[in-house]
Amino acid sequence: MNGKMLLNALKGAAVGGALSLFLLLIFNVVSLKSADPDRLLAVFAYAARFAGGAAAGFAASRFHRSGGLLCGALAGTFLSAVLLLGAAFSGGEFRFLLLLLLAGGVVAAGAVGGILGLPGEKSETALRKRMMKRSGMRG
Repeated sequence: MNGKMLLNALKGAAVGGALSLFLLLIFNVVSLKSADPDRLLAVFAYAARFAGGAAAGFAASRFHRSGGLLCGALAGTFLSAVLLLGAAFSGGEFRFLLLLLLAGGVVAAGAVGGILGLPGEKSETALRKRMMKRSGMRG
């Protein structure tokens, strides 16, 4: 792990946090249109957090281009640290064990997003065509 990976993980966490906030906004509008908004609010909040964690891992892995599992988990850790700090300073009552489980889920989602965000290998045909194009041959 080096400084470049930390920077890319922070960038990924910023992308994941922005997506999470956007999804929370969309889900709040949707839940307000329903008959009982309190019933859907917790489910939507968890979905937005996990989607943000996966997006953080995906973006961090795309920025870093290698080490998808570690980079994605690191981005998920940064995002879950922000969530934990927000809960700690909110002044409201919160359950610590539930927050730790949520943080672990966000880190796991970030790791999965990091694996999915790795650039794929090129096919043999695509590599062969690119090599032929460089050498000036047609094929």
